[in-house]
Amino acid sequence: MDSGEIQRRFLSERRILARLEHPNIARLIDGGVDQRGRPYFVMEWVDGLPLTDYADAHRLDVDARLRVFLKLCDAVAHAHRQLVVHRDLKPGNILVDTRGEPKLLDFGIAKVLESDSTHDTSATGPRFFTRAYAAPEQLRGEPVTTATDIYALGAVLFELLTGTPLQRARGSINPTRELLALARRQAGSDGPLAVSPRMLSGDLALVVAMAVRDEPARRYASVEAFADDLRACLVGRPVRARADTAGYRMARFVRRHWIGVSASAAVLLAVVGGAGVALWQAQIARAEALRAEAVSNFLASVFKAATTGDGAGSDITASSLLETGSRRIERELAGQPAVRARLDAIMAQAWFYLGKSARAVELYEAGRAAVAADDWRTQAELLRGLAEAELSLGQINEARIHVDQALALLESRGPDAALDRVLTQKVSKSVLGVQGDKAGAHVIARAVHADLSRLLGPEDERTLEALNDLGIWTLETGDAPAALRIFDEVIAQRQRVSGPDHPELATAMHNRVQTLIALDRTEEALVEARAVVALRRQILPPLHRDLARSLGQRANIEARLGAFDNARRVRAEAIELWRAQVRPDPVQLGHELTNQAVDDFRDGELVPQPVT
Repeated sequence: MDSGEIQRRFLSERRILARLEHPNIARLIDGGVDQRGRPYFVMEWVDGLPLTDYADAHRLDVDARLRVFLKLCDAVAHAHRQLVVHRDLKPGNILVDTRGEPKLLDFGIAKVLESDSTHDTSATGPRFFTRAYAAPEQLRGEPVTTATDIYALGAVLFELLTGTPLQRARGSINPTRELLALARRQAGSDGPLAVSPRMLSGDLALVVAMAVRDEPARRYASVEAFADDLRACLVGRPVRARADTAGYRMARFVRRHWIGVSASAAVLLAVVGGAGVALWQAQIARAEALRAEAVSNFLASVFKAATTGDGAGSDITASSLLETGSRRIERELAGQPAVRARLDAIMAQAWFYLGKSARAVELYEAGRAAVAADDWRTQAELLRGLAEAELSLGQINEARIHVDQALALLESRGPDAALDRVLTQKVSKSVLGVQGDKAGAHVIARAVHADLSRLLGPEDERTLEALNDLGIWTLETGDAPAALRIFDEVIAQRQRVSGPDHPELATAMHNRVQTLIALDRTEEALVEARAVVALRRQILPPLHRDLARSLGQRANIEARLGAFDNARRVRAEAIELWRAQVRPDPVQLGHELTNQAVDDFRDGELVPQPVT
């Protein structure tokens, strides 16, 4: 502390920290010079563990580790936008507090790309860094840029995922091969790091390898680009680090579209050579993640074949695949009830998402008849799905009975059933709301979202669905401004995580329109209602009930604005869709017919226009 250089570095760090305000960067509270003329600064106290120690102590899986790491990326990106490079990123400079929030420390050797002072020596002073995480250009004494921090982030992520410092791995083998080797070792391991072989042997390994390339120009152009690829790994979108081929993009398209992944994969495997049976056999569960990658590639080839050669122009739909699979399963799996129960649950969920709730009920009941007595998780899943399908059909009492049975089944199962209990409470909340207890549904919706955020993370598909539910029940309890903020958050998350063509994005947009109506922002609501109808026409089957709902919503807005001819035309289509359902919903159809009569009355048409 007596040297002039050290004192200048302390003053430099104080200036740098004053520019950085980010929730994941330790905050500068105060600074000055003491009575002996030595500089000091006062920093936020972080009660936490180094990043890698925290992840191991809490047994975080790969997804959870990536989510923590993405917050760190956001902090480093903020520093880069302030023209500051950290230059010493390492696990010891990243503490994770008791809330699971990472805090980036020690900008004492940071280089300011555009110095505020002509006397700043941070760019030309001694080379202070930790060798194990230093980029090659640092070791060679070459200029330091934002690419230097990207390398260090890659090194930290490599160690976070593998438990092995990058420097040790690079001494003998390529880091990508090290990740692949670790994936194979962990496939049969019960160690603290629940590594997914599919993730580590696929895009994730390539993303890490790109971040730690020797040549700065061949790394990611920015921390944001690095983080975008990591988010793509989490949701199955294409990544920059892999060659952009048609087959690769098709594989990623199939993977991130949940109907194809959750249902068609199992059904197609059942259709082709009985491979679906193998997928669910317990004795080969170790290889399930690797098989999932093969399933995705297989589906890519199937769907690609449907658009080329002899398959071009043929009508290959999710419904036709599911029907074919159902026939094959009934014929070949009569002697394997456990396998059949699992596939029935998957297909029932797919039918439900396709708007065919009656067909879903049939398959859920078939699965319940086949499920093993000791398979409590599948039993709960079948009961939960059955209740949800029954609720959509207006069978409220049956839904209440089945959701209560599922909750009773899970009550004594302990921590292993935590997620199952929350998902079942989500359905219970819906039943409660339909029964008229809006306040109770709102309380459960808030608790479900909080629990899923903790168990799965804020960007998980099910967490986002729960946030949308919270918005619905916030609106139902009369707080439209708060509901609008929630739906705005859902839409922003959906656009970033799920992409522009996800059905649940359309759902959130539909709910936002309803909120705008409650706020008397009617003209704005009409613009967005038209956009929702257009999106649902694009991504949903032609007779889907959600399209009927959005048509009815738009017709209500048109009528409110006095455009009765438009309202009558749009509502006629909605009525036609409700009547075209396999089992028409009498409540929804009744609402639309009543609304049509109201429109006719308000428009002076005392004799309503006939609707066929």
